[in-house]
Amino acid sequence: MRIPQELIDAIIAEFDEQFDAETKATLQACALVARSFVRVSQTQLFSRISVYDYDQNPTILSQQLAELLARAPHLAGYIRTLDLYYNRNTPEAQFVSRIFCAVTQVHTLILTSSFKEPFPIDTSILAVFALPSLRRVELIQYRFANVQELGSLLRRSRFLQDLSLCEVDFSGDECAGRAPSTDESASSSSSSSRVVLKALTLVKMEPIDVEMMLELDSFTTVDINHLHSLSFTESPVTGLLRANAGSIQTVKIGNTFRSFENSNYEDEIDRGMLACDNQLSSLDFETEDLESVLIALPLFGDLTYLKALKTIRIALSEPLREDAHEAEQWAELDALLAQCRGPDSGSFGNSAKIQYH
Repeated sequence: MRIPQELIDAIIAEFDEQFDAETKATLQACALVARSFVRVSQTQLFSRISVYDYDQNPTILSQQLAELLARAPHLAGYIRTLDLYYNRNTPEAQFVSRIFCAVTQVHTLILTSSFKEPFPIDTSILAVFALPSLRRVELIQYRFANVQELGSLLRRSRFLQDLSLCEVDFSGDECAGRAPSTDESASSSSSSSRVVLKALTLVKMEPIDVEMMLELDSFTTVDINHLHSLSFTESPVTGLLRANAGSIQTVKIGNTFRSFENSNYEDEIDRGMLACDNQLSSLDFETEDLESVLIALPLFGDLTYLKALKTIRIALSEPLREDAHEAEQWAELDALLAQCRGPDSGSFGNSAKIQYH
């Protein structure tokens, strides 16, 4: 059994330029390996395919992968994470479509647009979204005609659990009053066919686009109202927190002050937002300074409602100044966190721990 020579050449090409040329030639000639090793090695080599892993032109990489999968189609079944540039009018587009048609067991799909272009929808991408193995989708810098276009794409992924959107926007506002299509209405009548997301990550999302996302549950079969995990970076917080107050377990907010100063200026503090029997057990802040944390914590409303809270993690990227102003901020933070204290005066919630990094 042989490993494709092209794969061997690509691996050896990654060696240091000072590597002995004669030894390289010998290695390139050694295509034969033990039969028991082939499947294991191929499974590991192809489990994650990303255009960012090599300092090469993404078009060339996409072409090489498409050609390799055409010659050895069984390799496509080993790909679990697929991370590609996906645009309509770029040189790699024709090769990416061929890759989409080949894969069968993708678990994580990461797609990036080079110029924040409209998301290309064709039969090849629809086939990937319909894969039973697909659990996580990450879309970076895309535009959709409206929120229903995104919803109609996601609802094909019956087993999707985790969605990440970075700089995604819905360029039209026509979705605000649009009635669902016949297909959407028929689908939404059956709860068993709903796509129930468990985790959502938003990076650099505008308030209007997040507000429109909250309508996904109304217009399609995608449910983002029973999330267990939420992660925000430079994106509005309170709308999704309120919608998921009864199910949310972990929240991560990062990573700059601009997350709160610019993107969350429309967030309204609702002290009773988590007054229900919430399950929030972990808060994770990755910010520049304490001021960001002091702005973020009140967005959770009355902190005395966080009875299930176990861990608060605060990671600051800026060095501590250790001046009078910072001392006041620490005192203010202590006062806020004290709202979470239970009857046992050293604990938060039941047994929460605060970690500073």
